Amino acid sequence: MSPPVISPTGSWIVTAIFVIIFLTALVLFGLRVGKLITLLVKARREDRTDHIDDRIGEVFLVVLGQSQVLSHCSSSPSAVASYDPDNCPVSYTGRGMASSS
Repeated sequence: MSPPVISPTGSWIVTAIFVIIFLTALVLFGLRVGKLITLLVKARREDRTDHIDDRIGEVFLVVLGQSQVLSHCSSSPSAVASYDPDNCPVSYTGRGMASSS
């Protein structure tokens, strides 16, 4: 009876490649977390308790009403009915202008 195989493929080369990729991913994740923590430490505090009713209303408009999704392509209230993806200047990710190349 052969000893149990640890890797699903049974090949030590594939296991070594997986370990290298996994360790690389851990290092990159750690670097990103370090950058984010550095930004949080450098950030200054801001009082966001003012205008609480406006802030709650904005949450309802943006999160529940999805106003940001439609405001990129049309400013009319009937933007859902007149939405045309060919005329929308926003890329599919919603992060700016689509490239015209």
